[in-house]
Amino acid sequence: MDNKKVQTLDGEIMLVQEVPCQVKLNDHQWTVAFSYHKEPVSLKICKEDALPECFIRTIIQWAVEEYLEERRFEEICQSMN
Repeated sequence: MDNKKVQTLDGEIMLVQEVPCQVKLNDHQWTVAFSYHKEPVSLKICKEDALPECFIRTIIQWAVEEYLEERRFEEICQSMN
């Protein structure tokens, strides 16, 4: 795998469901950081050399979408109580 190419993801901003997300490489672990209702959120994605860049991008998108859907569902359920 071309390490230089994947490391270009570090610090990149991705937009997922209109939420700006920053991709970070911390201690050989890919993470994505964003805010939800002004609260910081950080999700671990995978180890540094585990996957090609295109897979990491897809997993980041899916992870953020899943997080947002779960939180929104919880909020709907709470509002119905």
